[in-house]
Amino acid sequence: MTVTRVYIASPEGANGRNVVAYGMLNALTSKYKTMVFRPAVSNHDEFTPILLAASNAGLGVALSTGLDVHKVREDKNTARGDIVGAFNDAMDVSRADAALIVGTDKSHVNDPTSYEFDANVAADLKAGVFLAVCTINRWPHELDETVKLSIEGMEAAGNKVLGIFVTGCEPRHAFSVKETLAKYGLPVWTLPQVPFTDESTKDLALEAFRKNAPTDEVLAALDVDVTAPITPYAFQFGLLGKAKSNKKTIVLPEGEEDRIIKAADYLLEREIVNLIIVGNKDAILAHGKELGLNYLDRARFQAMDDENVLKPMVAK
Repeated sequence: MTVTRVYIASPEGANGRNVVAYGMLNALTSKYKTMVFRPAVSNHDEFTPILLAASNAGLGVALSTGLDVHKVREDKNTARGDIVGAFNDAMDVSRADAALIVGTDKSHVNDPTSYEFDANVAADLKAGVFLAVCTINRWPHELDETVKLSIEGMEAAGNKVLGIFVTGCEPRHAFSVKETLAKYGLPVWTLPQVPFTDESTKDLALEAFRKNAPTDEVLAALDVDVTAPITPYAFQFGLLGKAKSNKKTIVLPEGEEDRIIKAADYLLEREIVNLIIVGNKDAILAHGKELGLNYLDRARFQAMDDENVLKPMVAK
């Protein structure tokens, strides 16, 4: 089976990762109509437009990005569901044959869960994973252990690692690096340190990638048997997608309970269902504001002491 959803993940997310992502996109577009997707990016992201200019799927930034990384940090669990939805919307619009998904960028905010988040999202999107691990300032045994832990983290989330790119590797060390990592049974490519911070250096980055990771080798790594997991968030997307396409009206009792109105706000924000919430409208909306909920006013409300409803019910 050929894997056509490729996730580029890196413990660092730095420039070496960018070289890998750009080179991998070039390899994919040589054979497939390939879209680019960024699950979480900052509003200062300058790399995604460079990738989109090299893509052949015709999408813009809005469809090619999931959520702002600051929103992701606030609630990673809710973010995962929204990212699955955004990714599938992009696939539907682009009708792409393949997708290059590029993980979290390097940041001045040290989020120790960012790599775990990448692993989980890769599983949510049913993508094969290529690792980009930098060897700069690492002894061989430190590189080895970093790769080992990176693979374990991906596999723990249910992913299949397809290959390893070792970035920042001096050519004279390439053979020993490949020999050290051969025990993992995966293709290993080494890339020299290449500055890739803006569009002016993209050609240099691509040249380095092609020289050290030939397109035929990279594409051959996609021909593997992979059983993609169905994560709770992928399953949730399937359910919510069906609900949204056949929009119903649902009545929620106990409308003054936190768990009920939080769920209601989630559904209303995404316009998945029409809701009637049982309870006092003013009290529910006020409490919703206290909880930071912003979409409850899209619901209809039914007070329990409404005589227009109670009298016919009593009579029956």
